[in-house]
Amino acid sequence: MIADDTKALCLEDVEFITSEIKRLSDLSVHGKSFKEIYGEGHSGVIEFSAVVRDESTGLELRCGRKARNRFRAIASRLIHPLDDARAWNPDALDDYLHSTFLGFMLDESYSHEADRVSAWVEDAIRQVRFQNREAVHYIPCVALGLGDRQTYRFGPITFVKKALFLKENSQAIEFYETARDRLSERARRNASPSQQHCWQASDDSKKIGVLDAFNRFADGMGWIAAVPVGRCDHSLSEERAEIALRICLASMKLLVEGKEGADLRASDDPSQPKAKHRLSNIGRRKFRTTGNIQFGLPTVPADWDTQILLDAGPIVAVCSLLIQQALDGVRRPFAFEIALRSLTWYADAISDLNDETQLIKCVTAIESLVLPTDRAARAAVIIRGSLLAQRPDWEAKRCAALADELYAVRSNLAHGNVELLSSRRPGLNREALDFAKGVICRFFSICSELRPLGANVEGTKAELLHYYFRLYGRFSVQIEEIVTHYDLGKPWKKLQSQR
Repeated sequence: MIADDTKALCLEDVEFITSEIKRLSDLSVHGKSFKEIYGEGHSGVIEFSAVVRDESTGLELRCGRKARNRFRAIASRLIHPLDDARAWNPDALDDYLHSTFLGFMLDESYSHEADRVSAWVEDAIRQVRFQNREAVHYIPCVALGLGDRQTYRFGPITFVKKALFLKENSQAIEFYETARDRLSERARRNASPSQQHCWQASDDSKKIGVLDAFNRFADGMGWIAAVPVGRCDHSLSEERAEIALRICLASMKLLVEGKEGADLRASDDPSQPKAKHRLSNIGRRKFRTTGNIQFGLPTVPADWDTQILLDAGPIVAVCSLLIQQALDGVRRPFAFEIALRSLTWYADAISDLNDETQLIKCVTAIESLVLPTDRAARAAVIIRGSLLAQRPDWEAKRCAALADELYAVRSNLAHGNVELLSSRRPGLNREALDFAKGVICRFFSICSELRPLGANVEGTKAELLHYYFRLYGRFSVQIEEIVTHYDLGKPWKKLQSQR
């Protein structure tokens, strides 16, 4: 049910659209020039191209940009109060309102303009809502192999080996291909004589079977991810499925050892070279070939999913929640938003083959979580980063030394201080990845205590700052040593006063 005040605003928009159509039509009838009617240059062309069209009759009337934009305003106004607003794509409703406008406006069965507008917007809501559906999206990917298992779940996403998926769904895929061929044949029969040569040319193309079509679809991928998305617009559904899968793969990269997850990716993501071949001339017309080829896909023990729940249950819970939030299209609380940003930076760093950009991404992942403030970013990375990263084998003092080194190298890389980079020590990137992983895992453990996973605390920025302030009290001695050693007196005071 659309509120009366919403209908009244829609009526005002319709009156503006119709008045613009009439104004432009009258100017054209009176012989005004293109420049006088629409303006000049690129803006004039855009103004001219703004039309309303009735698909059933082919009638097309020019309305101008301002009037065309009113359809989007109407769509947004109609969606905003709906209980399922996040399931709607404003573009879809905008297009439907635009395509049916003239049909309703020219319908003489309505005695009052308000009734006409009411029927128009209610029809749009009803028809577009009907198109919102639940869906399961199947996306080829490189995922973790769990021993010789053919299928497993991570959060709400199910991974199925490519061969098993084809075996179970070949008939459905073949049915789809057959239905598409029937539609193509119908289009061919109904095509105009001038288009027949196009269809004759297509007869020479090789027909591919179900197996070939599927192999093209999943080329180079070992797994098919089945991603369920709730009722929403189809374009939103596809987008949410892709985002959720990437979060899932990033979570796996975080949870496996070292760089074992570097090759995990969705089918549309850029791949890392699996085979490298080189040809060299070593003099006297002697050529030498070198190369290295890696076989297989990332694999972990068959009980990895069970073991990871025992070893890192809170972290897995947060990863699953981030995936589900992406599927639902909901707005994340502040803590989960920066957690996702940090996870994404870390996943990109793991897969990055360039040592410099990899290190920059590691430090950015850390900085995403320590809430840096103006003129105290270095202090935030060193102090708060150390508090998050410390563990029995990595005491705070050691963490602070590494954090300071990483921040300095990142700054030199970002600002082009080449003369200061020559002394960068070997193995720093590996330590950077380990340090970033420790910070992220600790922060995810904090998030596991937030709503809806734990206590009735949402995870706002103020609440996170309060958490850091509590840590200051517990580790005051270590912090004082760090502040003194790295000359962080003034920035440390800024962090303490941060709100």
